[in-house]
Amino acid sequence: PADIASIVSQMSPGEAADVLEALDDETAARAMAELPEEKQAVVLSAMEPEEAADVPDEMEPDEAADVLGDLTEERAHELMELMEPEAASEVRELLAYPEDTAGGLMNPGPVAVTDGATIEDAVAAVRAARAEGDEIGDVFVLDEEGRLAGALSLLALLTTPPRTGVAAVMERELRTVQTGDPEEEVARTMVHYGLLTVPVVDDEGRLKGAVSIGDVIDLFAPRVWHGRPRRQRE
Repeated sequence: PADIASIVSQMSPGEAADVLEALDDETAARAMAELPEEKQAVVLSAMEPEEAADVPDEMEPDEAADVLGDLTEERAHELMELMEPEAASEVRELLAYPEDTAGGLMNPGPVAVTDGATIEDAVAAVRAARAEGDEIGDVFVLDEEGRLAGALSLLALLTTPPRTGVAAVMERELRTVQTGDPEEEVARTMVHYGLLTVPVVDDEGRLKGAVSIGDVIDLFAPRVWHGRPRRQRE
């Protein structure tokens, strides 16, 4: 997909649209994510609506929100109406946050179980998320109010007997960020504490999403590699 994006970025919007429409949905989505930001919206606007909607459907929610946020309001609404309802709902949730905050950066559907679950339940949740093609990082543990209570690493899932309660082995002392925290603060927290994933919570401590180290790398590396600034929202 990265090589496809390099070629497509040199084409006219119409030519690029034709190429992406000819690809399978997953490859088109991955190639779209690799395009320079200023090219993404132009190409997506040139695609046929039904085929264009398939692209953000297959993208990670945060990437899809970035692309759709650059379209006109009318075009974005049109595509979200054609998307799968669950994917469109996740994108709408992210678009409610400024792009340069933890809320705009996060993936809204991290793997989570309740504090009454077992390791076996947590493994099942990971398998289900993987089957859906979701990103897999830590498994978060929530109390009955949806507040973040702890987290389990994938290593813990592999090395703990299946019938063990997650509350007995979860990590309770977690570093978190809030939905309104600036993206630079998110990056600073992850780098300072060597985190691969950081949970995003609201003012009540309820889990809203998670930011991965890949999201943080994408914040800064493309500015150098593609020579483009990040989009600024009013």
